[in-house]
Amino acid sequence: MQYLYYSGEAAYALLLAYDALGDTRDLEAARRVMAHLTGSGWDFLGSRYYYGAEHWTCIAAGVGRDDVHSPEALDFCGRWADWNQHLQYGEGETPWPVAGAFGVSPLIAPRFTPVGSRSEAFIFTYRLFQARGRDTRELRAMIERGMANLMRWQWRPGPTQLFADPAGAEGGFPGSPLELMVRNDFVQHAGSALLAWVEVLREERGGSAQAAAARVGGSR
Repeated sequence: MQYLYYSGEAAYALLLAYDALGDTRDLEAARRVMAHLTGSGWDFLGSRYYYGAEHWTCIAAGVGRDDVHSPEALDFCGRWADWNQHLQYGEGETPWPVAGAFGVSPLIAPRFTPVGSRSEAFIFTYRLFQARGRDTRELRAMIERGMANLMRWQWRPGPTQLFADPAGAEGGFPGSPLELMVRNDFVQHAGSALLAWVEVLREERGGSAQAAAARVGGSR
């Protein structure tokens, strides 16, 4: 039986193995997994209107953008991002200050783990879009809303006085506005998303600086 996450994580691992070891068997296996996940693995009546937790799938699609040239993965992750855009809360849509989180009702407190995991996937989808010349403006806005949400709710220090070990809690992320417990996967996805976006911004600013230097040099 196939469950959520497993195949996407496997594709990601195979792509990392190929990058580290150069064994083309790993790359071919990753291509087959991605073809399944973004093709026949999600093909049923209504599959264009409903999606599961596909963050590992689209992280893998972004990681493999230079080696797995898959129009199906590009289309799939684009549709998944569009679907999530309709689930992302804006300012004032819930009783809690959770703009940038995802949910289906303003009366249900959203969980922050999906903000981390989906934002991480959107960042890799953003890189995939850039590599294929796709418009990234809406995707970028969604990522930035997610980043703002994570930074707003991180214990920096937050209400750490409520914890048995306030210093140990600092830097963590809660499960939701109503759940102060910090779990390892909360921090994993949120931290990975923040680091991945910092890397994108660093590259973009570096590219802008190089372009500006080239313009100055060319005007002399």
